Amino acid sequence: MNTCIQRINKYLSDTGITLTELHHETLIPLQALQDIMSGAKQPTYMQCLIIVNKICKRYPVAEHWNIYHDIIVQPIFEDKTQ
Repeated sequence: MNTCIQRINKYLSDTGITLTELHHETLIPLQALQDIMSGAKQPTYMQCLIIVNKICKRYPVAEHWNIYHDIIVQPIFEDKTQ
């Protein structure tokens, strides 16, 4: 499974956001979200950004960069080292 998806799942569980709520907030089709979260489908960069944006709205502004970095930036460097 993609490290990015693992981290998104962690934040979703920490905030209590369900896939149905995420679907309503992001307008990403529910089936696509289920496929992405199960690892059956790779999310597009835009889908990742939209999901991160919705996650960030549940946290204080001071945490937004850390969340973005943890989900989007850090996995890029981890993929390069493997």
